[in-house]
Amino acid sequence: MSSVRQRIMTALIAALNTGRPTGIPAADLEHVDTYPKETATAITVFKAREPVVPVGGKFGPLVKRTLDINVECRSRRPELLDPMVVWVTSVIDGNSFGGLAVSTSETDNVWQWRNDNDEMQMAVVTFQIEYQTRTGNQELTK
Repeated sequence: MSSVRQRIMTALIAALNTGRPTGIPAADLEHVDTYPKETATAITVFKAREPVVPVGGKFGPLVKRTLDINVECRSRRPELLDPMVVWVTSVIDGNSFGGLAVSTSETDNVWQWRNDNDEMQMAVVTFQIEYQTRTGNQELTK
């Protein structure tokens, strides 16, 4: 079995890649290679951090986890960034990923503009995904 975190990430990528509007690229999980020049647009999802808080005291049976993810929307054409950000937000914000997440909310947007023709311009949308696991077992939710 995989961790609840990995199941959430798998569901998130599947949601982003289902019913995509025309012009919205398929999302990748943690793509770290340089995109080839023929790639016009890209969406990549990265885990950023995950603070953990015991529920019911230090020795409680559950752990509350707050997973921060960054969704990078990249494009060689800046007019395509906003539709990608709109799509990403509409799919992820409020999604419970099949009941695995307690809540999901958008927390930040950062826009990075470059003048270098070889670089993609980028918008990074950050989300917080709250979920619970058993203490000492990240594969179980209860």
